Amino acid sequence: MARPDTQALTQFPVTWPLYREHQRRWEIDQILRLHDGGYFAASAGLVDEMMTDDRIAGVTDQRASALLSKPFEFRPSGDSEDHLGMKELLGGDGQDIQGLWRQMANTAALREVMGWGWYIGIGLAEIVWLKNPRAEYGQKWLPRLVPYHPSWIRWDWTYNTFVLNTPENGQILLPRPDEQPNGDGKWFVYCPWGVRGGWRRALVRSLADKYIQRKWNERDWARYCEKNGLAIVVAKVPMGASNAEDRQRYFDSVKNLGSETTVFAPQGSNGEASYDIDLKEPTAQTWQAFQAWKKALDEDIAIRIVGQLDTTSSAKGGVGNTGNQNQGDVALNILGEDAEIGSALRQQLFAWHVEYNTGHRELTPYCEFQVSPPDDEKTTADAQASKGAAVNAWKLAGAAVDVDAEAEKAGMILLPPEKRHLALAPPAQRRALPPMSGGDEGAAVGEGEPADGAEGEAPLPGERPKARTKLRSYPQAVRARYPFQGLPIAVENPKGSVRTWLGPDGQPGQTTMRYDYGYIEGWLGEDGEDIDCYIGPDESAPDVHIVHQLAAPDFKKHDEMKVFLGFADAATAKEEFLAHRDDAGAFGAMTTMPLDRFKAKLKRRAPTSTTRIRARADLAGAAALRAPKVAAGRDRASIYVDQLVASAKRQGAKDVRPFLEGLLRAVRDGEDWEDVKRRSLHLLRTSKGSTSVAQTMLHTRIMARMMGRAAILEQHAGE
Repeated sequence: MARPDTQALTQFPVTWPLYREHQRRWEIDQILRLHDGGYFAASAGLVDEMMTDDRIAGVTDQRASALLSKPFEFRPSGDSEDHLGMKELLGGDGQDIQGLWRQMANTAALREVMGWGWYIGIGLAEIVWLKNPRAEYGQKWLPRLVPYHPSWIRWDWTYNTFVLNTPENGQILLPRPDEQPNGDGKWFVYCPWGVRGGWRRALVRSLADKYIQRKWNERDWARYCEKNGLAIVVAKVPMGASNAEDRQRYFDSVKNLGSETTVFAPQGSNGEASYDIDLKEPTAQTWQAFQAWKKALDEDIAIRIVGQLDTTSSAKGGVGNTGNQNQGDVALNILGEDAEIGSALRQQLFAWHVEYNTGHRELTPYCEFQVSPPDDEKTTADAQASKGAAVNAWKLAGAAVDVDAEAEKAGMILLPPEKRHLALAPPAQRRALPPMSGGDEGAAVGEGEPADGAEGEAPLPGERPKARTKLRSYPQAVRARYPFQGLPIAVENPKGSVRTWLGPDGQPGQTTMRYDYGYIEGWLGEDGEDIDCYIGPDESAPDVHIVHQLAAPDFKKHDEMKVFLGFADAATAKEEFLAHRDDAGAFGAMTTMPLDRFKAKLKRRAPTSTTRIRARADLAGAAALRAPKVAAGRDRASIYVDQLVASAKRQGAKDVRPFLEGLLRAVRDGEDWEDVKRRSLHLLRTSKGSTSVAQTMLHTRIMARMMGRAAILEQHAGE
């Protein structure tokens, strides 16, 4: 397994000015000509300046938020435990476990990469590989997306690919997503408009003109308001006014009219002229032209970016809303195109994470943003009601209408044939009908789910029909089906997988399976479910071993039987039964019989029978491994010592196993001998398992002494 390149490039500064005043059209035209030729330094600087415009920045953020606020769902790429585990590791479980993908591609990085992709035609991020200090589930390497400013990117017409110009590393040829969709594990390249020439459809080409017009509109409207927003003050002074003091006082009052509320205006007498003030306001409504121009520009910008006329002032504004159906469809199409970045993340980022940590790229789960709007239940119900009324009208008119087919087309869920006779029968007749297989009337197996192990599938050729009565505590999907020794086997927990179960105290537990575990399809055990079985390695084994399991927690009553196929002898079968459990008291007894006799018993067994399978007394004596009952004395002491030894083995294995697993991880994850030594010493100091190991050793010494004394007693008794 290759080691990722952990050497990250130095983030070099952006040399092109971020903010400039482009007020002349010829400057914009020159920048766009360079952009069309594949040189993005000038156009990237223009986009930086465009982001200072509140309208352009606001609608752009709205488009990015509309996608990033949607659920990002993961689906396993296969049915194995490894596929399911990798899906949960990257995507989480939707409840308590947070997926690792948020650490790899956070919202800020995705927003920047998508924004440059929309406006320039290429969004670039370096995949920086970091050593995972926690190394959860063996994940030693964790990638991060570090976005790059596109002012350092250009299209090279010689190599026909994008080139990153760096001061220290020179030119770096970037992978083309159309020719190398999986990338190279070093660079994440996002080209929403396509690769070759796709930048000529980027938003900067169509919005640059709108941006400069908004600048002109704001400038000219501000000048208009400055000139015409305040009324013109006309100061009237009598021609014959000779009092210089009154004249100066009047002028000072008029000059301070913006802050003073009182103006000194001397009045003449006997028909003489007086001082006076007159306010002249503009009567033309020319300001409306600026307002209309601004509104038109705002609408043009919204339509270009999010595909809607106006996302802020409409009654049902926002990307994906359907106040106007046409606008909603266009906006959803844009969201669907933006959601394709999920596929790019899977191929160029997540797949490399799986490759470097596991060596199995095929485990990479599928992922996508859920951008489709939820179904309108009211609309669906109205459509189904209209459909039903039309079908009923045609039936009354004498038409031969296939009601079930029309109901399925309308999205109705129909009952299966075996339940339909009960649902359509009158109440009195329904009570007289025999119960359906699988339980009493109305006793559903689950909320529309098939019984565990059946999975709603038809029986395989040659199989007997099944009748299930209840669900298991933890239903498992069938991972594999195959015949073994002539019996149909359904495997729920393959060898090496982890089986989850529910203990008598209500607490869940887990067991790592040493062999395939499932059931024999078509026959029931005492619990009303298919007969559980373990599949051993020897398909030529002549005998079948049946463990009669006792019910927890007191282990006094019979619970169910576990069938062991493919095991050489009864002792091995018992050993494997105990190895898969942490409660030795569950082993009650064992029946061993020849394989052909076991098949004969199954053949005579009714499909709904749940009786226990036993061997005849003359065949079971040698195979039964029930603990012998002894009265007292030397034999009882010997049996007691054997029980102590068995108990010590089980308890020792239970205590030592976590500690040994920790040592195994230290050896596997260590970089060198010193690192392994450091990890092991740390584990010894901090692990609770070390205390259990010491206690186990002490108990072992005590039991060894007891065994020695028992041997002495046995020797003396023989003398």
